[in-house]
Amino acid sequence: MKALKELFDRIVRCVNINLRELDYDVHPFVKNLVPFDQLIKFYAFYGITPHHPLDFKFRYQYPLDKLSHYIHFATGKPPQGLFMEFVEKHKKAFQRVFETVNIDPSVTVPRNASLDRYAAIKPKTHISDNVLVAQRAFLQNAWLGVGANAQENCYIINSRLEGELKGLFPTIIIRP
Repeated sequence: MKALKELFDRIVRCVNINLRELDYDVHPFVKNLVPFDQLIKFYAFYGITPHHPLDFKFRYQYPLDKLSHYIHFATGKPPQGLFMEFVEKHKKAFQRVFETVNIDPSVTVPRNASLDRYAAIKPKTHISDNVLVAQRAFLQNAWLGVGANAQENCYIINSRLEGELKGLFPTIIIRP
C-alpha cells in the first residue's frame, strides 16, 4: 500500500512539474479519486511494479546470465546494467530543460509540429511537419520525417524516421 501511494504521489509531482508554468496543482482534484484499497487486489496493478506475479515467464525465455548484462535487479538496489548506464549517461541532457523556466527550442520547429519543452534536443536534429516530440524524449542527430513522433522516455540517436502521411495515419519508415 505504501509503494502504491508513493507511486501516486510521484505521478502527481510529475504532472505538477508539467503544469508549473500555469501555477496549477492537481493534487486537490485527484487526491480522493484513486481507490488504493481496491487497486492492491488486482494483478493488473503489478504490471507497473517490479513485483509482477508472472515474472517467471520472462526469466525462462532468456538466460539470466545473458540478460543480466543488460538489465538486472537486486533487492534493495536500483536496476543495474547497460540499459541503466545508458539512461544515467544521458540524464544531464534533461537538467537544462527542467532548471530553466523559459527555454527556446534548439532546432527549428514547424508550426504544425509539437516539441514538448521537457524534451532534450541535441545537435544535428531535424523536425518535419506534423511531428510530435513528447516530454522526456531524447533526440540527437535524429531526423524526424513528416508525421513521425518521439514518445515519452524514448531515445532516438543517429537515426532517421521518415514518415509519410497516408490518409489520417502516418507511416513510419526507420532508416539507420
